[in-house]
Amino acid sequence: MREVDLKTGFGASWSDPKSLKKLSHGQIQLAVESKRNWPEMVQQAGTYARALRSTCPGRVFRLVFAHNCASHTFRLLVFHDGGLTASEELELTEPVGLKSVLKMLFSIMLWQDAEDAGFPCFTNGVDYNLPYSKEQSIEAKHMKTLWHSKCSRGRGTYVALLRLVPSEDDNTKGAQPPSNPPGDIALSQSSVKATDDTNPSGGRRNPRRGTAKSGSGSSPASTSLPQGTQQHSPISGQQAQVEVPEVTADPKYFKEQLPKVPVRVARYAAGGDPFEGLSTCIIKMCSPSRAQQSQEIEAGTASSDRFGVCTTVSSFQAVFASGRPVSNSFLLPDDNTVNHHWSIFSTLGCPSYPDVRPKMISIIKELGRSLEECETPFELCECILHAVIGWFELYQSGSLHRDLSIGNILKLVEPRLDSTPSIYLYKELQSRRKAPNPSDGDVTQSLEALTIDPKVTQKLDNLAEKLQKAINDLKLTQCKSMVSDFDQAAQLATYFKERSVKHTLYGTREFMSTRLLDALRIQTPILQSPLDEFWAIFHTLVWATIYNARLKESPSSLAQEDLCQQFRINRDVVILKIATGIHPHDTKYSLFLQVMSPFLEAWLEALKRMERYWVRAELDGALTLEGFDEQAYQGVFDFVQVWKTHREGLSNYPGNQ
Repeated sequence: MREVDLKTGFGASWSDPKSLKKLSHGQIQLAVESKRNWPEMVQQAGTYARALRSTCPGRVFRLVFAHNCASHTFRLLVFHDGGLTASEELELTEPVGLKSVLKMLFSIMLWQDAEDAGFPCFTNGVDYNLPYSKEQSIEAKHMKTLWHSKCSRGRGTYVALLRLVPSEDDNTKGAQPPSNPPGDIALSQSSVKATDDTNPSGGRRNPRRGTAKSGSGSSPASTSLPQGTQQHSPISGQQAQVEVPEVTADPKYFKEQLPKVPVRVARYAAGGDPFEGLSTCIIKMCSPSRAQQSQEIEAGTASSDRFGVCTTVSSFQAVFASGRPVSNSFLLPDDNTVNHHWSIFSTLGCPSYPDVRPKMISIIKELGRSLEECETPFELCECILHAVIGWFELYQSGSLHRDLSIGNILKLVEPRLDSTPSIYLYKELQSRRKAPNPSDGDVTQSLEALTIDPKVTQKLDNLAEKLQKAINDLKLTQCKSMVSDFDQAAQLATYFKERSVKHTLYGTREFMSTRLLDALRIQTPILQSPLDEFWAIFHTLVWATIYNARLKESPSSLAQEDLCQQFRINRDVVILKIATGIHPHDTKYSLFLQVMSPFLEAWLEALKRMERYWVRAELDGALTLEGFDEQAYQGVFDFVQVWKTHREGLSNYPGNQ
């Protein structure tokens, strides 16, 4: 690795690994690779890009110097969330080639600040300015990385726990938290733990000063790359020249305070300071495709503060200090990518359009733990109950989650006071499903204007009333779990009209329904439905049961370990064994599994009953939006009934009060 120190100049010697434990914006790492052919070079460089992305999750691009020792040529490889952009192949044996390489190096040396190196303005990886109104923000510090996708391109989801810094003029805001996070807060079962050493550190800085020259076109000079870079898809194709503007040098480089640049916030909590009284919060940062960039904001805005749903404080697209939205668009061609693929790889499967990926941010109020940490079967099933209701609240707000798993159904660290959820009658449910953009015409027509068969309306109203009564009987006053992570959510207002819906299935394989997995295997276009969502929650419950943290230390740990291994190989066999093959007083399995078995068996039978009915209905063409609503009402009602029937049995476990 080569070190570029933006404070003192370009480091011309190899960096001492011992001195690189703490990184800052003033120490941007540049990887160097030398091989005899480009395919192997790019693959190896991709591993460096993945490491660099893990070090600086908010950064837009990662640079790798690539030297082909067989042809004596050089390329600058620029990895970003949408793939790879590369320079021309420069001949190192020719003066023109050497001159071009020097221009690239000098261009990097002239980076003035964090924006030129590709960092957004609201964070340096340790310090954060979190907006909660058009003019106000609060400072925060990184405490713990909860999840970070290990990839060199794509969404690159990053989730972290932040400590809020008390305001000088408000002693009630951001009270001092404990030195360690409360418990082992997790956003995913297989979360990647990272120390502060893996994040770029650096002091706060003042708003950016200095000027920048812009080249031709409308792109600002900020986030500048070396001259002569070209566009390539993530896989293959030909080259296309891209002109990159130069920047003027600024001796001030990095300042001591993060800039408080106004951020285009798409959603704020209603009224007042949403951070008041809080000491911590959760930040989620990801790079969705341009078509999906607003999905999490829309779903989180419509369902926030409802029972069983995480509270979204604010959601926004990150911006640079200049005010320009953060994305990789300046690294991609304006037209389709057919003429821009790099031919070193096959073009099979390459997208025909540039993969533009904006950097989207969500700030979440509540802290959660994995369901694996539930201490009793009663607590686990109660958390699932609240999550099922939370899913339905999300559905009532107009969204289908499509990615339920152990990573986004979480036990709340502190139970939340909530009132009994309201179940809308069908007419009100329709009126609340407003299209996100009415200007698009029929494609986003409000469902309120559609004519529904009165018999269908009456049937769904009866289901809604029956469900409301069942939930009222629960006398819910506290919420103990939440559904989160809406970046794969779909808006029901347009769900049946989007052409790609049947051809794009979402989810985590371990939790997807057998129906969806079969469709993926044989490449059959189908619609993800509420029934698929219930199967995902069921598989999450099975996962949390066999991976329960308390069972790992029990005498039955060997039997549990076997179940865990088999679950990944043949999930249905494990489900059948747990639901029907574990009997009371079976010492082969733990008491936890013995108590859970009847509950799982009852819910499994209810889901299979629904599935048998809807397989026939789908063949008859009845899988419409009204069919979705019927599935949603019936599925929640069935689970509530299972809970009521087995609640007393779940209490037969040491530790229940």
